Amino acid sequence: MLKLQDRPVAARYARALFDAAVKQKAVEPVRRELAQLRDVLAASPDLDDALRHPRLTPTAKRDVLEKVFGRFSVVLDRFIGILLEKKRWDALREILPVYERLANDAGGILAVQADTATSLTEEEITNVRRSLEKSWGGPVSLQTRVREDLLGGVVLHVGDQVWDNSLKGQLERLRDVWLAGTL
Repeated sequence: MLKLQDRPVAARYARALFDAAVKQKAVEPVRRELAQLRDVLAASPDLDDALRHPRLTPTAKRDVLEKVFGRFSVVLDRFIGILLEKKRWDALREILPVYERLANDAGGILAVQADTATSLTEEEITNVRRSLEKSWGGPVSLQTRVREDLLGGVVLHVGDQVWDNSLKGQLERLRDVWLAGTL
């Protein structure tokens, strides 16, 4: 687990990876590879644990990664090698969102997190993305997450801003108005 004092280290590693990807004109390919890496590690905690194990050599860890993923791009392969050699694999979870933010900022992409009560179909995701792109006037990176406590509707997170159009949020606002006696 990454310690709080190590978060600036993770940000520096993310910046270094981003700068290397820019120099190699590989920002998007590295982004896709990192997303694949994140998804597989999230789905397989045993693999992540093995890559963190202190007795497993960096070479053995690279062999495991190659068997699972095949070859990464040159930029990401070098970066993973550095993480393993410097024993900074724990920082990967902190590095991924920072890299994503840097890539989005450089590409003029608006990053949006949409929380919904039920999972959205691909068509619904496409419609939400198109609507946001029309409002934003540019490309949108949309991540979705299911939160059953919302009851219905959607909560959008864009940076530090939150737009709560969930049924739960509407009911809470209605309660507040009613309790204030302004209804």
